[in-house]
Amino acid sequence: MSFFKGEHKKLAMTTSFSNLRQAYALSEQRLRAAASSGDMQALRNAMAEHSAYEYALLYKSTPKCKERMKGGKRI
Repeated sequence: MSFFKGEHKKLAMTTSFSNLRQAYALSEQRLRAAASSGDMQALRNAMAEHSAYEYALLYKSTPKCKERMKGGKRI
């Protein structure tokens, strides 16, 4: 089993690093707002979004992703 899911790889391959960082920061704000409100459904949704961006950023930093980007290979 792979550490990164297909959605994380696809997001990393199709989105620039700066856009991923910006989306990650926005998702963190949504996560904090959901936690403050106490809305558990909003918290689950925000956490799923936040973790997707986090894993995409991590995958984007791996040698395998860099190799795929350099070679023009896609997932």
